[in-house]
Amino acid sequence: MRLRRRLDLPTPPRRQLAARPHRRRGTVLQVAHHDSHWIGRYARPVECAACGATNDAEARFCSSCGSQLALACPSCGHPNDGASNFCNRCGTGLRGETPPPATAPAEPREERRLATA
Repeated sequence: MRLRRRLDLPTPPRRQLAARPHRRRGTVLQVAHHDSHWIGRYARPVECAACGATNDAEARFCSSCGSQLALACPSCGHPNDGASNFCNRCGTGLRGETPPPATAPAEPREERRLATA
């Protein structure tokens, strides 16, 4: 078995990225936005439950009768009611909305003490 010289070894990825910062990948949000653009473009058309018309995959309302269409979850693909804001299966936001952050209960302004007699 022949020993390899140091120059023959491949460059580790971290050093490659440090040498060429323009080749770094985008942030997770940039990649997710890019993927959602392509997924939406090639998604299957949605059929209206009220009139049976075929609509664009990104449409929220039927182009024929105007009723709300079922929304497919971007995470799991589960069809949801048109009025739903979150997926019934996984809880992902369907309209790009995020739930309000949970707030901590307000601290009492004065200290409460328990008195026993």
